Amino acid sequence: MKRNRCSVGVGKRNCPKIDSILGNSVGNEWIESRNSASAKARSCGDRSKAGFTLVEMMVVVAILALIISMTTQMANHVVASNNLTLAGEALQDQLRSARHLAIAKDRVVEVRFYKTSDPESMEAKSHIHSMQTFLYDDENMGARPFKEIFKFPNNVVLSDREQLSSLITDSRVKKNWKQQDPKLAVPGSGNAYVAYSLRFMPDGSTDLDTQKLWFATLHASHETTVPPANYVTVQVKAARGTIRSLRPN
Repeated sequence: MKRNRCSVGVGKRNCPKIDSILGNSVGNEWIESRNSASAKARSCGDRSKAGFTLVEMMVVVAILALIISMTTQMANHVVASNNLTLAGEALQDQLRSARHLAIAKDRVVEVRFYKTSDPESMEAKSHIHSMQTFLYDDENMGARPFKEIFKFPNNVVLSDREQLSSLITDSRVKKNWKQQDPKLAVPGSGNAYVAYSLRFMPDGSTDLDTQKLWFATLHASHETTVPPANYVTVQVKAARGTIRSLRPN
């Protein structure tokens, strides 16, 4: 018995027996459906090679933006915390050096805190950004700068609120300027500033009232709450002139 052999290819058919049974129309439909399936398969393959869609790209970009934002905030927080730590250590060093200088030279040493406007800020509010040490003569009449002006790190200020800094009050404002001790110009502000003073005596003590607590608090310039979220408080013992710092956990 001789078999009928059929050969089927994409887009063509060679099977006389099927043609005779199903008819040309049914056979053609069968071929068209097979060709359509092949075309769809090729289309899916091409789509898989095309890469990300626009929506997928937008999702990836949004995730990357969120990660960058979080990383930037964390980095800024670390930098601000480090600047505050450096400012606290510097303030202690400046005060201790002034006390040691008074003892070593057997003279009065005055530390002045300058309240000036920030030339880089658009705000009119003034802050205490810097300090300077002065050495008086034997008669305590004339004073000369012993050190250059020290500026606190960027965005760190010494608070002028009485709750945070008892050293920065109206009673500590220096007003007795004279020819031997003139009001020297401060870079960027000239004579338009307020100076708060603290004196160390030759025995290491201070000119502060021994019945009160004396301290000064450093914090970020944008902080407005009391107490600030992060701060360093430096305390001065009036009778002995010793210095210590306090910081929240």
